[in-house]
Amino acid sequence: MNRAEINRYEMMKSVEKFFTENAALIANQPKLVEAHAKLSILCDEIHIINTQQAVTTKGVTAQKTENRVGLITSIIKVNDGLKAHAAATSDVKLKVETNISDSEINRLRDNNLAVRTQAIFTLAKPLATELATWGVTIADIDALETNKVTVMQKTPAIRNIRAIATQATNNIKDKLKETSTLLKDTVDPMMLPFKTVNPTFFGEYRIARSIVNRAATQTQLPEQSKPVQ
Repeated sequence: MNRAEINRYEMMKSVEKFFTENAALIANQPKLVEAHAKLSILCDEIHIINTQQAVTTKGVTAQKTENRVGLITSIIKVNDGLKAHAAATSDVKLKVETNISDSEINRLRDNNLAVRTQAIFTLAKPLATELATWGVTIADIDALETNKVTVMQKTPAIRNIRAIATQATNNIKDKLKETSTLLKDTVDPMMLPFKTVNPTFFGEYRIARSIVNRAATQTQLPEQSKPVQ
């Protein structure tokens, strides 16, 4: 939630708590009791959605970055071995197929990096024995395939997390709107008689109903500065 939404939600929780603590004073008003129950449910739902919205991609992104660095390191090492072998054996075809610089490898997008990884793996696997002369082990070659799979798995994972957070953002706006409507159209009108029946109770409700702008430490009147009348 953004700051404005947090302020609105804090007000809603304050109103819910107010009715919980003063349940006896509204016990003879079943519709108000019903509205309080609905408000309580909505506040709980907003809390759950906010938890979903707070899910971050930072952890998965950090893991992907680390895995990508490992993959690129493996690609460069094996590719350098292939280049050395191509030069030593005058293999023009292999020289052309491995003609990519370290900086170009680093700039490859994930999909292109996966394609390049597979190409180098395919070239290196049959030459494992020859590449050992140039310090490239079978483990280095196999690491290409393993690290490629790991990096590619992280991309949809990040997209999925972002999708969940985006949907949660939309859901929370809907729930906040629904709760605001409940207060404005149902609870506020049913509280009006208490102005004369129980002024203290009504006054405390107005306080609970106020939105506190915590960023600026200012208090606004309920719902767009419109008092409950």
